[in-house]
Amino acid sequence: MEDKDYIYIYDNNGKKNKMELVLAMNSLDGMFQYIVYKEVNKALPLYMAKTSIKNGLLDLDTNLTEEEKQLIENTLKKKITGGNNV
Repeated sequence: MEDKDYIYIYDNNGKKNKMELVLAMNSLDGMFQYIVYKEVNKALPLYMAKTSIKNGLLDLDTNLTEEEKQLIENTLKKKITGGNNV
């Protein structure tokens, strides 16, 4: 059985949602960490976010640039295919 990592996301209404962590990676400059996550027991959709600390709490910024999205997508494809081209 494969071990899975989980995170908890609070929506705008304060509801706590358990999500499965798919990928965590650092930005090329090392300034940020990006994560890809999804709902537990669902394959899609995948969500992407950049993490930061605000007021002592982990904050997720889902407003990513096209370059950030492309970097994450390429890394995710490599993870899925074991480094082989898709």
